[in-house]
Amino acid sequence: MNNPARPTVVPLSTVDERYLTSPAAWAAFRPTGSIFLTGADLRGPDGRIDMRPVVDVLERVSGRIPEMRRRILRPVLGLHAPAWVPDTGFRAVDHVRLVPGVLPAGDLPAALVAGFENGPMSADSSPWDVVVADLDDGRVLLVVRIHHVMGDGLFGRRVLTELVNASAAVGVGAAAAADEPFATEHGPSGRAGLLVHTVREFGRDARRSGGPVRVFRQRSFAGRLRRFAGRNLRPLRHRLRFLQGGADTLLQRRETAVMTYDLAPVRRFARENGGGIADLMAAWLGMSVGQVTSQRGPVRVLLPIAARERGSEVTGNAVRVLVTEVPAGSPDELGGRTAAVAGSVADAARENRFPTPTPGTWDGYATYLPVSPRVPRMFGGTADTIIFWPAMDPREKCAVLACSVGTRIAIGVVTGSGLSADELAAAMRRTWDEREGVAA
Repeated sequence: MNNPARPTVVPLSTVDERYLTSPAAWAAFRPTGSIFLTGADLRGPDGRIDMRPVVDVLERVSGRIPEMRRRILRPVLGLHAPAWVPDTGFRAVDHVRLVPGVLPAGDLPAALVAGFENGPMSADSSPWDVVVADLDDGRVLLVVRIHHVMGDGLFGRRVLTELVNASAAVGVGAAAAADEPFATEHGPSGRAGLLVHTVREFGRDARRSGGPVRVFRQRSFAGRLRRFAGRNLRPLRHRLRFLQGGADTLLQRRETAVMTYDLAPVRRFARENGGGIADLMAAWLGMSVGQVTSQRGPVRVLLPIAARERGSEVTGNAVRVLVTEVPAGSPDELGGRTAAVAGSVADAARENRFPTPTPGTWDGYATYLPVSPRVPRMFGGTADTIIFWPAMDPREKCAVLACSVGTRIAIGVVTGSGLSADELAAAMRRTWDEREGVAA
């Protein structure tokens, strides 16, 4: 296809800019999906993993999702917002790595499975990567990491869906898929070119009295000055904090744990108590944190809530958030706590009341993403286990992200701030096992 007439330049939102200005945020907000493949046809005649099918599939997936072939270009002197522009040097192979050797399936490093060992990630290229590991039980592990600046959980699910669709029948022995035509993009190659493009777009919108010009005029001079100063001073402040020894507190060590359950009883329990699985996760996490930490007063749990209209394109970050308070209680009160969370969400949605909470004022967050009602086929095998790992704000104690595949649900648990992931997961298991109607 021919290049579009106008260059591709997508300015970052004010919220997304903060991922760039803070080294801690850039390092922390990297949600990850771990995919365990059984029976995948990815080994060559010598028995070792052949990476060519993986790279070929990622080339096609990135062609279907243009955001995966873009990089971030920073502005000159902070005069305007950073923007996504086409990554002219993009190659899928540069985003993929194979772990050397064969790893013991029963003793996998938790940091590897959760994506903490995928390596550095730079905004100078598209911020996503995939690590492939060969396991001694014959399975293959794919660790897919996508920076939050690219999009929210629904965007991550969109990438996973395309990955499943493109790889269902692909393997070493499969016939090569036909090349797919997709629209190529072009844009400014440097910061000066981005500035020129921004000025031209501003002038074009000024003649139409719309777009960025309207937003510019609506913002007060003090507001524009604060935003300009923030782009330039916030990175300096964060670097200074690092030099003064603040890196240890900002980039805390994370611990992980995972729990798996049959989906049907989890979904049924949530519905019987007037909520959904996300409401249950928030109540479940809040009660369990209270047990592990003996925290006085309720635990404040943040719930991300999709802000897109049904049927709209899934791209970027489009999430509202609600902080709900979950009081401590015994396991038989889990149903009541779930109903209370569901009621809070319903009230906020009815009144369209989703105030932006002050960072650091909640203890953790919980959410849920359904992946597929059936076990997906990938690379000639089955993705019988998929785990989503939440990305945490450095000030949060913990987070849980549940995802369902087929008839099972996996709950990824991540903790920081000295909280043990194993202890939190154990408390969550006790709460579930001893909930009303089970212990008796």
